[in-house]
Amino acid sequence: MATLLMKFLLRNQITKLWEGVEWDWYASRGDNHLYWHWSPNYNWAMNMPIRGYNECLITYVLALGSPTHAIKPDVYSNTWKKSDFYLNGKEYLGYKLPLGFPYGGSLFFAHYSYLSLDPRLMDDGTTNYWKLNLAQTLINYKHCVEEAPKSYNYSSENWGLTASDDYNFYDAHSPTNDNGTISPTAALSSFPYTPYASYQAMRYFYLKKGAILFGKYGFFDAFNDTKNWYSNQYLAIDQGPIVVMIENYRSGLLWKIGQNIPELWNGLKKMGITKPEYPTGFYMYLPDPKTDEVDLMAHTDFAKYVLDFAVKGTEPIQIELSDNSGQKTILISKTIYKSGMHQILFQSRPGKYQAILTQGAQQETLKLNLR
Repeated sequence: MATLLMKFLLRNQITKLWEGVEWDWYASRGDNHLYWHWSPNYNWAMNMPIRGYNECLITYVLALGSPTHAIKPDVYSNTWKKSDFYLNGKEYLGYKLPLGFPYGGSLFFAHYSYLSLDPRLMDDGTTNYWKLNLAQTLINYKHCVEEAPKSYNYSSENWGLTASDDYNFYDAHSPTNDNGTISPTAALSSFPYTPYASYQAMRYFYLKKGAILFGKYGFFDAFNDTKNWYSNQYLAIDQGPIVVMIENYRSGLLWKIGQNIPELWNGLKKMGITKPEYPTGFYMYLPDPKTDEVDLMAHTDFAKYVLDFAVKGTEPIQIELSDNSGQKTILISKTIYKSGMHQILFQSRPGKYQAILTQGAQQETLKLNLR
């Protein structure tokens, strides 16, 4: 009973705080921009409009969805979308990045706004936000594994660059600003995007680094092997996303809660972001550009592999799993699914396979490396 009361009071406090923010006042300077800072001592001296692409997407969702002080949609278009680092469209390490800084910037861009917003359900007609976040994560991972100096001691287990504590106090680490500092929150908060690579990083940080990196409240904030430096502090803003995003990988809990909050979807709708209608196929994956494969590990809760797919239309689908010898196992046999996103759980030996999805005359193949 006491726990329920605490939850009720916390929700009320959060709602009161959000509804009390005068978002429209921060966009009332006459130039149709949403500004970040104001204080009674310095007024608007900081003079910083909130421009994308970065971690502040959630700011516009909250500002546009506010039932008390909502900003106008054109403030979003005139501020967030008007910067030198909004549109990208270039390819890095084999992955196309629709928005953001070269090489994607710090990895927390793919975390903070998406703690309760499911990026699989977000598309503005130009950008699919799941593919955006997945591409940024894979670029970050590939940089650490393939491009970074060998002296940094990065690997497929030891990776992840984001803003964090640093031997020089604090820095926004990224593939274009890399001094050898790894932040556990980067890989671990990426669990929904790269579960196998994130799991390998978690095992490395916990089992191989041990107590020097893990303490009473979880992982310390960062470390640098070349400097033999280890942070001795926890940053809540880095710890929180680890917990939330691991749960979103495990059960989608926070994403399911966010999906049922109408104010969030009101804000997203005003931004032109709606739920995409995925074509039939394996919508979740970006294969490795060198091997054309996707690493898939058995889900830690189910001890089974989870394969995500989408269905559009009313024709039945079939999914087969084929090994290198050509032996096939039918996972789904000519079944009609409702249009939308779906999953199938299956068991198999580790190894290289092909998943083949057929709907009518259409067929899509996904190369899998089952770990």
